[in-house]
Amino acid sequence: MDSLIYILDEPTVGLHESEKAELLKSINDLKELGNTVIVVEHDRNVIAMAEHVIDIGPKAGVEGGRVMYQGDLEGLLHCEESITGQYFPVKSPCPSERSNRLSQPLA
Repeated sequence: MDSLIYILDEPTVGLHESEKAELLKSINDLKELGNTVIVVEHDRNVIAMAEHVIDIGPKAGVEGGRVMYQGDLEGLLHCEESITGQYFPVKSPCPSERSNRLSQPLA
């Protein structure tokens, strides 16, 4: 069977969390069939399920365009240059600091 390449641009925009879960399942099903799925996304759950993350930034527009990080999710979480990696839940000794960071939108 031939595999396909799927490119999805912000597929979770406007979706309810239950709809996002169905979308994530569909993306995973496509991968399991041997397809390549490239997703441009800011949703934490989509980024977390990626086999390979490419974080482009540091910001949008003229303030972006550089590859800030490339690799797995664990590496993204430890990349100090990545703004995206800073928005993932981490164990913090100060719960209010963590909740403040999680309430901010991704760049």
